Amino acid sequence: MPRSNFLFMANYYFRLRDASTDQRTPIILVAQINGNRIKCKTGESVNPELWDVELNSPKDEKQNKVLTRRLNFLLATANDTFLYFRDTIKNSQPTTNEFQAKFYELSGIDNQKQVKATPTITISFFEFIDKFISEAKYRQNEHTGEKIADNTIKVYNQCKRLLKEFSASKYKLDFNRLNLDCLLDFKEFLHKKEYAQNTIAKHIITLKTFINEANERGYTDSIAHKSKRFRATQVKTDTIYLNDTELNELYKLDLSNTPHLERVRDLFLVACYSGQRFGDWSKIQPENIEDDFIEFKSQKTKVDTVIPVHPVARQIMNKYEGNRLPRLISNQKFNEYIKEVCALCEVLQEPVKHTSSKPNPKGPHLIKAIPKFKLVCTHTARRTFATNEYNKGTSVNLLMKITGHKTEKAFYTYIRVTPKESAQKLRDLWQKEYSNLKAV
Repeated sequence: MPRSNFLFMANYYFRLRDASTDQRTPIILVAQINGNRIKCKTGESVNPELWDVELNSPKDEKQNKVLTRRLNFLLATANDTFLYFRDTIKNSQPTTNEFQAKFYELSGIDNQKQVKATPTITISFFEFIDKFISEAKYRQNEHTGEKIADNTIKVYNQCKRLLKEFSASKYKLDFNRLNLDCLLDFKEFLHKKEYAQNTIAKHIITLKTFINEANERGYTDSIAHKSKRFRATQVKTDTIYLNDTELNELYKLDLSNTPHLERVRDLFLVACYSGQRFGDWSKIQPENIEDDFIEFKSQKTKVDTVIPVHPVARQIMNKYEGNRLPRLISNQKFNEYIKEVCALCEVLQEPVKHTSSKPNPKGPHLIKAIPKFKLVCTHTARRTFATNEYNKGTSVNLLMKITGHKTEKAFYTYIRVTPKESAQKLRDLWQKEYSNLKAV
């Protein structure tokens, strides 16, 4: 039951405070105005069994006429509140308190009464995180509607482990200790462990996710995590790709005496000529391959995907009883073995400039030369496909259909073209365009 307006954006929907309980739980109205999410009490509650989580409304509106009419009235009131600030206050962006106060005034909800009626919730910080993680496999991403990815749940568990380590070393963490000093100390704790900047950012984002959810469920009213000083700053890393010359040398390696390395090399090359996420290969069976096309459902996006089998990939697959792929091993072992394989390629022993994202006492970033094979990992294959095809002039729109990227901005993060390669590409275009130009 969304509502929207122009000038500046507003959207409204309902959600349950605790969708996992088997008892009645409060219904919360959420107003999103220019990215600012404001939660308002409605004074209404419902048993989750009678609530449609996808539609954010009662499952049977005909049987819940009174509740449905009340919720529609509150949506209209939220919109009236928005219009009040847009039109009467001359496009003013309301704060959370201002919006809530006006909403409660127009809807007739006694906010003070609602506060007093809210039951005291006794749950510890880590008990909540355990509850949050256990529910994650049933939860949907509010932006995509898809289930939370397994890798995301792994990150939740990693962050929980670090929070427990931090709690044991300095703080006994609980909801009443989540002030800014505590959060900044956790950030410093991650720096002292010498994690890369992007790893630190990942765990800060995850902690913010935990606290935001605890806010919405009423377990805490802490807002220290929203401070500008507790930011999750990410840096662009020097991820690499392999060009055609490097791929050819990798392909020609004789690894018959080391079958485990040969399988890793072969699967890596298939990935380099397909552009898919590495996790998808574990789902592909012979029945997914027919007439030189591979059809499967993407593990991350859940989208039906069809990709052509590259001639090099076909030659490799023929080694494994036609329509079979080499056996997949763990991501950790694969990254270890593919570096061993690439170290055997002379062309990949050449040093490349690498900007480290780890803390550097001498400056913001430490730049050093490192053999290229040491930077190769599973994700290099996907970047290799995107960059090589882009350099060959393949349409970006066509490439996005193969890689599964939804926006050009997301796709271009995979392109790893050096400044010299860009200049060479422009030079080649000029030479082709002006090939008939006569000297003056």
